[in-house]
Amino acid sequence: MRDERTPLLDVVESFFILRNDLSPATAANYRIAMEQFAKWCGESLGRPAAVSDLEGGTVEAYLYFRRMSVSAQSARSGWVALRSVAKFLADRRIHHDNGDSVLRLVRQPRVKDEPRRALTDDEMWRLLEVSAASEMGSRDKALVWLLLGCGIRRAEAANLRLSDVNVKDRKLHIRAQTSKSVHPRDVTIRWRPRRNWTSISTCAMETRWRRMRRCLSIGGGRRFQGTASGSCSSA
Repeated sequence: MRDERTPLLDVVESFFILRNDLSPATAANYRIAMEQFAKWCGESLGRPAAVSDLEGGTVEAYLYFRRMSVSAQSARSGWVALRSVAKFLADRRIHHDNGDSVLRLVRQPRVKDEPRRALTDDEMWRLLEVSAASEMGSRDKALVWLLLGCGIRRAEAANLRLSDVNVKDRKLHIRAQTSKSVHPRDVTIRWRPRRNWTSISTCAMETRWRRMRRCLSIGGGRRFQGTASGSCSSA
């Protein structure tokens, strides 16, 4: 029977089992945030974190700690995860305030929105040069071109399968299981490969790079412009 004395991380495991609508990336971020909160509670309270510690005053103190010791963005990420778990507990009447989330009044930490600077042409060519010089240079360079030209996320690129690439129509299929939005989508490949594929040896690294045996080779005479759309133009 779960109640407010239950160890917090035990309840969090149930949260992840039942919230199967979360993308793998979001679930991983939530898990990290909850583990960081539990660790902070243990250090601050001198005991393992319990469900009852997920309350307004404690959470606000933790968010202040994250904002001052790490960053405002880190505090906001923690707030999102903690609010989601608190709502989960309230919906199941495990830990609530008259049926509502105990964190409903905790405000989202403010984060100053700073525009992201696009890489210059020189920076992008330097990035490609360095990636091509690695032990798996052909693969790494293709992945950098993929991220720069298509604007997909790292996890989406790492989990691509050969069947997700349509060379003829120049499309990448991002599967729902690997998308942060949990919705599939097709992304246009914004350059024309010089050759359809360049074979490389099988990568025996972590599972996320599983069996990527081929990669796109970028044709000469193309210059990648530093624009938000990631378009290519002739040099």
